[in-house]
Amino acid sequence: MIIQPKWMYAGWSGFVTQPGKLTAEITIVETANPSKILAKFIGDKIEGVGSKVDYSMEYGRIAAAYEKTGKELGKAIKRALK
Repeated sequence: MIIQPKWMYAGWSGFVTQPGKLTAEITIVETANPSKILAKFIGDKIEGVGSKVDYSMEYGRIAAAYEKTGKELGKAIKRALK
C-alpha cells in the first residue's frame, strides 16, 4: 500500500478547535511487482475527528486525519467486498 498525501491542513487549537484535514491518494500494489496497481482510492479533505490523539498540537490533528483516512479506506474495502 502506498499513501501519497496531496494536500494537508493542520487545523488549529484554541478556544475552539479546527481538526486537521488530509487529501491523499492510496494505491494498493502487488508486493512482487509494485508497478502493478491493484486498486486506487482517493480520500478528499478527510477531517481527523473522534480520535484519541492529542489535539493541542499540529501533529496530533494531522495524525487523526491519517487515522480517519485509514478507517474510511477500510469501510470502502468492506463495502466493495460485499
